[in-house]
Amino acid sequence: MPAMPEYRHLQVTKHGDVFVVRFVDQKLVDSLAIEVGDELFAVADQKDCKNVLLNFSGVDHLCSAILGKLLSLNRRMNRKGGKLRACEISPSLRSVFTWTVLDTVDTEAKGLRAFE
Repeated sequence: MPAMPEYRHLQVTKHGDVFVVRFVDQKLVDSLAIEVGDELFAVADQKDCKNVLLNFSGVDHLCSAILGKLLSLNRRMNRKGGKLRACEISPSLRSVFTWTVLDTVDTEAKGLRAFE
């Protein structure tokens, strides 16, 4: 199995057919939007990537530009017949996610089970 690419802003692991993405940065601010977006799209564009679970544990700030990248990522996954879910969203960020079409679950374990 080929090694997982290295990312500056993401930690990516694979659990079965689900790519679990954790964010390195506590604050996902405008200045990181392009780099984080590019890295997320690189994960989604891998040939064997059908399902992505975004784990937001440790993230306490999310700018609108990053939110836009997440919505683009969701469309990209839908186009390729895959699914995107988010988990471990802090109470302070939860209200931001209510305005999106992203499927969210409480825990990573629940998120992984949701793909079964």
